[in-house]
Amino acid sequence: RRDDEIKEQISRVHEASFGLYGTRKVWHQLRRQGTKVAKCTVERLMRGMGLAGIRRGKTCVTTVSNPKAPCPLDKVNREFQVSRPNALWVVDFTYVHTWTGFVYVALVIDAFALSRGLTLEGLMVSYFLRNSMMYDTLMQMGRWFGYRANIVAYAISKIAHDVARLNLSIGFDRVWKLQALSPNFIAALEIASKAANEVLIDPPAMTRNVTEWAKNQACWNRVKGLAINWPEEWLDEMLTGSEQKNEKRSDVKEQRVLNGIEAQAAVVNAGGAFWQAARVWASARKILTPMESGILDVAAAVPDRLPSDKQSLRAIEALRKMVAEGYENGGDLV
Repeated sequence: RRDDEIKEQISRVHEASFGLYGTRKVWHQLRRQGTKVAKCTVERLMRGMGLAGIRRGKTCVTTVSNPKAPCPLDKVNREFQVSRPNALWVVDFTYVHTWTGFVYVALVIDAFALSRGLTLEGLMVSYFLRNSMMYDTLMQMGRWFGYRANIVAYAISKIAHDVARLNLSIGFDRVWKLQALSPNFIAALEIASKAANEVLIDPPAMTRNVTEWAKNQACWNRVKGLAINWPEEWLDEMLTGSEQKNEKRSDVKEQRVLNGIEAQAAVVNAGGAFWQAARVWASARKILTPMESGILDVAAAVPDRLPSDKQSLRAIEALRKMVAEGYENGGDLV
């Protein structure tokens, strides 16, 4: 009977701790509440009840120092105030305890951004502790990682500006067909990125930060005025005025073919009965030309006879004319 009473007390204390307390803390809590019981009794009863506390997880060590090794020199003399971006990077290595275990985090911070709000320049996360994580994070950043959104915008704008100034145009149709940029185009983007980066990290003295400088018209004027020697191989890939016109004509022709195929599919899917009813309605009102009536006769023969893509386009045009005259059944197709 005594064990039953103690079990009730143990269960109450354990539940009040949200299942965190083990035998030692449950025993201390019972003593604080005036219940006199031996610690071994609490251990025995909790073991029989299947109750246990939450054990502390393993500790994690990210840095193991060697007292015999020489300490690295303080190359900045504890001076972290810098006047421009990308002058000093601060690196750190830490860990985060998650439900699935430890996650190791390597990060890089630009010291210039510390006084203007923390900005991560590089970040790498791994489930495994690797000596190369810090190095990999720096390599992931690249030389122009810090302000990549602004660099990308200015690099693309610079390319577009200079290509137009040379009376050329980018062959977007080729890019679309290949679903990739050519190696020469990638090289040109890298050149433009370097140039944009040099302008962005050198704001005027009165400008507080790079983000503010990037929004300034003077920043774009400086980038726009840069004289860049573009690779001849890349310029050869650009289109001249006549080549651009020919490409547009080709695109229009391809679009016409595509529209004809789409129209043919629409005519066939509508079915012969649909076109026969439209033919009867139009004949009663005499609103179609003989050629248009003949094309509707072909469409009415679906599926025994299939109209061509040109006939299908004309059938859709005839249906559009009928809808304008009050035909109510063809709105979905036109």
